[in-house]
Amino acid sequence: MLFFNKLLLLICLGALLFGCARNGRQDVSVVPAAEPEQQAAEPESVEELAPADNTASAGSNTAPFTSTIGPMGSFSGPLPSFGVYVPELNPANYQKIDTTAMQGMGMEPHYVSFLSGTKLFRDGDYDRAIAEYTQAISLKNDYAEAYNYRGYLYGEKGDLEKAIADYTRAINLRSGYTDAYINRGYAYGEKDDLEKAIADYTRAIELEPKNASAYNKRGSLYYQKGNDDQAIRDYGAAIKLNPDYALAYNNRGNAWYSKGDLDRAIADLDRAIALDPNSARAYRNRGGAWQQKGEAEKATADFATADRLQRK
Repeated sequence: MLFFNKLLLLICLGALLFGCARNGRQDVSVVPAAEPEQQAAEPESVEELAPADNTASAGSNTAPFTSTIGPMGSFSGPLPSFGVYVPELNPANYQKIDTTAMQGMGMEPHYVSFLSGTKLFRDGDYDRAIAEYTQAISLKNDYAEAYNYRGYLYGEKGDLEKAIADYTRAINLRSGYTDAYINRGYAYGEKDDLEKAIADYTRAIELEPKNASAYNKRGSLYYQKGNDDQAIRDYGAAIKLNPDYALAYNNRGNAWYSKGDLDRAIADLDRAIALDPNSARAYRNRGGAWQQKGEAEKATADFATADRLQRK
């Protein structure tokens, strides 16, 4: 009988692993702060040059996905050792989530709902993902991660009030939740409440001083406020932390342009293009700087490249 039970558990675990994605194991972090999927709109003229990376982070609210989720949930009983460390299972790597199998392995119901929501989130089915996160919260009302993830999806659907409420709840439950501060900062920025947004990014930087994206995002807010010097300092901090940060070079180039330092602007935009040759934004911004310097031929070439890249 004991052998039969172990065999049954092995079959359940095998069913869960069967749909493993072909591209290999990915990080378990969720959206959304790796590099942004949403960015500021392309400016129509040089005078309107605007920084990029005005994005939220689902992370631990995923680029995206920047921080790891952490331990993959609590279990009500021991699991058999069959060479697989179950807490490292990443739902993004599987074609489907078998909730029955997970429950059979002893996963708590709230975590089953969370994993199902995360899989639906990754698949772009936001309404069903929200429903799963809501179910997880109903089963565990102090579930900070579920509030953060659900808040991100509310933000994606344009409901900033609900997003902010969920991020605030996540922060109240876990005061050091960096991703929730970044996400709430983004939501406040979308509401043009720049002071609250800056305060949240500042808190995220205090919690995680090596978070280059938080510096870049805060720099974009200072740029919006017209504080080019502070924006340049923040973009510089982001670049120091991540020397390959193409968006930060693009943004600092815009800030240098705003200050009238066209040579530094072009140098930063050169670097942004070298790091990301497919960035229509950087080509368009550099074209504007060349135009301002009276280099019509170079400006025309950059604008043409930007148009070609945008049509891809």
